[in-house]
Amino acid sequence: MGAPHRARAHSIQIIKVEEVKAVNTRRPQVKQFHDARPVSRCLRESNINP
Repeated sequence: MGAPHRARAHSIQIIKVEEVKAVNTRRPQVKQFHDARPVSRCLRESNINP
């Protein structure tokens, strides 16, 4: 059994881009952005690093 491979940045090609409805997504990494509110200006301008 092989380990999962990671694509290198220079070898990635974007083939197609399309909008997906929120009900059609499954992965939590994608779902976290559906209800995201715009970041307030004070948070963007501050130098807080997580």
